[in-house]
Amino acid sequence: MKSADGQKECIRAARNVSRRAGLTLRQPARPASAIARRDAWVAQNMRLAKRWYAIGDPLWIQVFAQATHTMVDSTSAAHMQNGVPLAWPSNFREHGDLPGTIESEANTTRDIRMQNIKIIRQMWESMTGKKLNCGCDK
Repeated sequence: MKSADGQKECIRAARNVSRRAGLTLRQPARPASAIARRDAWVAQNMRLAKRWYAIGDPLWIQVFAQATHTMVDSTSAAHMQNGVPLAWPSNFREHGDLPGTIESEANTTRDIRMQNIKIIRQMWESMTGKKLNCGCDK
């Protein structure tokens, strides 16, 4: 599959997942449906990443990054509240490198970093069938 075709498929898949889930980022999330929509988004991206990785399409990295970013966000107070994903962009001032962020290095504990490493490692191994040996768990 050519990258341009893969990119179009990725966009179509994301729109379909969003449409089927009734996803709108302007509405407050209900706990079960927000988590189900997040999980559907991640699963769709992981299916595409696995397929494209297997055939050598470079777009695998894009959908893999989107899936892992989404799951790593689940460990962030800027993205979750009481176990429920927050709607974007309602919390943009607390996100990333902006002043007043709650996602700075100071807000990220060793336990959170280790949890994120575990998430990324499991997703990599699921996609590739290979162990991720980066030495980042030390």
